[in-house]
This record gives sequence, C-alpha cells and structure tokens, in this order.
Amino acid sequence: MKKFKTLLIVALSVCMLGSCISACGQTISTSEETQDTDTTQTVSEAKEVTVAKSSYTYTGSAIKPAVTVTATDGSIISDDNYSVSYASNKSIGTATVTVTLSGDYDGTLTTTFKIVPKKSKIKSVTSKKKGFTVKFKKVSTKIITGYQIQYSTKKSFSSSKKKNISSSKTSKKITGLKGGKKYYIRIRTYKTVNGAKYYSAWSAVKSVKTCKYLIAIDAGHQRYANSSLEPIGPGSSTKKAKVTGGTTGVVTGLTEYNLNLQVAKKLQKVLTNRGYEVYMIRTSNNVNISNATRAKRANKKGADIFLRIHANGSSSSSTTGAQTICMTSSNPYNSYLYKKSYKLSKAVLKAYTKKTGISSEGVKTRDDLTGTNWSKVPVTLIELGYMSNPTEDRKMANSSFQKKMAKGIADGIDDYFGN
Repeated sequence: MKKFKTLLIVALSVCMLGSCISACGQTISTSEETQDTDTTQTVSEAKEVTVAKSSYTYTGSAIKPAVTVTATDGSIISDDNYSVSYASNKSIGTATVTVTLSGDYDGTLTTTFKIVPKKSKIKSVTSKKKGFTVKFKKVSTKIITGYQIQYSTKKSFSSSKKKNISSSKTSKKITGLKGGKKYYIRIRTYKTVNGAKYYSAWSAVKSVKTCKYLIAIDAGHQRYANSSLEPIGPGSSTKKAKVTGGTTGVVTGLTEYNLNLQVAKKLQKVLTNRGYEVYMIRTSNNVNISNATRAKRANKKGADIFLRIHANGSSSSSTTGAQTICMTSSNPYNSYLYKKSYKLSKAVLKAYTKKTGISSEGVKTRDDLTGTNWSKVPVTLIELGYMSNPTEDRKMANSSFQKKMAKGIADGIDDYFGN
C-alpha cells in the first residue's frame, strides 16, 4: 500500500510538470502575440488644406498662394505627398484651391479664398454746414462697381452710416449731419460679382468737424458795370441797373470792386478758420452777376446770413466812417427778415469799428437796394469806409489793415450767432 501511494505521487508530479511546461509554452506564445500588436503603427489621414489669408488684392495676374495641408493628428504633410491646382484665381471673386494627395495619402481636399478690388484713399475732407465733402483717389472702373464711404462720430465706427457711390465719381458731399461735430471717415471700393459684393480693405481714416453755419459773402460790384435794368424786388415795377462799377480811391486809385474782393477773400479765410462754411458769390472781378442774382445764389445755397461788402464815396473828402444797411421793418419784399437783419447789422458794425478804429455812422435802413430786397435770409450791407477820404483810402488799401477789417467783420458774425 505504501508503494502504491509512492507511485501515485510520482505520477501526479509528472503530470503536473507536463501541464506546467504546456502552460508555460502557452504563456510565452501569448506574450509574443501581444508584443507584435503593440508595435503596429496607425497611418494618419489628410484632414484639411489652408492658405495664409482669406483674401488677396486683385493684381490682374493669377494669384497662387502657398498651401498648408494638415493631417488628422495635427502634423503638417510634406508637399511631396500632393499636387496643387487653382481655379478662378485671376479675376475678382472667389477662387478655389484643390489639393490632390499621393504617396502615403489619397483623395482630394479643397478650400477657397477671395480676390478683392484695389483700395482707394481719401485725398481731402472739407467741412460744410452740417456735413462735409470728401474727395478720393480714382480706381479704374474696369475693376470696380463703386465706392463705399463710412462715417461716424465715433472712432471705432460704431453706429456708423455708409453711402455707396458710383465708380465714375471721385467726390461725395454728405449732408444732414450735426453741426459743430467731429466725424471720422473712411472709404473702400467694391465689385459686384454674381450678385455678391467683394470689398477692398478700408482706407486710412480722416476726421473733420462739421460747420454749424453757412455764410454767403458778396464782394460788391465787378470790373464792368451792367446798365441793363432789373426789378429792385420780387414783382416790383421799379427797376435799377443790374450792377455798377463802384467808386475809386481818391489817393490810391484802388477801385472799389478790387477792394471789396480783397477784403472778402481775407474774410473767407478768417471765417473758415473759425469753423464756418463760406460761399463766395464771386472770386474774380471779371464776372457779370446782377445784384438780384447774387441774392438768389445766396438763397439757393442755403446761407444762414448774406453779407454784402462795399465801400463808400462822398463829394466831401472830409466825410469818414463805416455803416451797415438793412431793410426797413415795412419793406414790401422781406420785412419778415428785419429783426434778424438789424441784429446782424448792429453786431457787424460794432465789432468792425472796434477792431479797425474807423468811426461808426450807425445802422441805416433802406428799401431800394436790389441785393437786399431779393434776399430770403438775414442780410446786411457794410460800407467799409470812405474811399473819398485820403486817410481811410490809404488804410483800406493796406493789406495788413484789410486783415483787421476782415477780423472785425468776423467778430461781428461770431457775436450774431453767439459764438
């Protein structure tokens, strides 16, 4: 019995040893299979193609921007694994980029970019009454449909407005804005292709402060008189010469029409620098504009006031002084303007005489002045002084003194508007 037990233990040991060897063999085999699986690499696929910018400026030649092809794992695929082709990449519009993959990759990828017009630039911005006029560089009408102006009271262009302009234009007047307000302006071009607008980049920004008021200045008389007759007021049967030549300096020989224009131009400069818009009825002596027409032009322009510049003459060389003239309170043509015109006349005369030292003859009222009667806005005529007086003639012919004259008138206009 003891021998039998010994044999049984040996048999079981051998059996267990065989199982172990078999099991160990199986374990080694499994380990090798797992090792083979872990060392196998997964191949990435091409994910997308991009170009450096979303838009490029039209050049007239085919535009072929470099591309970047990215794999799904974020790596960059080298260019020996693909070829690139472009379509619609010469004209303004949307161009297409196609990447055909090869080598370790297959398939195609596409993307697009825009070709936009060349941009313009603002050449100048001029302040106007409650608006401005902008002039800009012309871009060929062959490549654009038009221009777009954007303006705002904020530098960031929030709450801005935009205006489209024909491609044939190089300037635009914007009206209906707030007076005395600073505006920021910029411009861009655009072209319409298949119903879609393609815009250029914006120009550099310009700014301007709008004017509150428009002043019409009439330098009285002209080189050659026009003795043809015209009614002194709307519907009047009374007629006067359309325009006369004026007087002449007793010492200097300076003609009144020359003096008036010299002072008017200096006044224009002063008023412009003070933020007014100025409309000059005439800027040269060789014109033929009747007194009624001068007033009508001021009316049509939408002037806030109409200033008529003249100089006086007398049979007495000792007579001196300046005066302003407006209509009477019973004027048959525009008596409704009397209060404002008188206020204007008083303000201009007071400031003018203070600045120049010329004595005041006061505010006069008359109803026989054609240029005054046809006015539909507050109006005054200033007689600067007497060209028949040697002292005043010499003073008024002097350029430096004329600057004082202009500043005095401008001071009076400031006082009238409460500036």
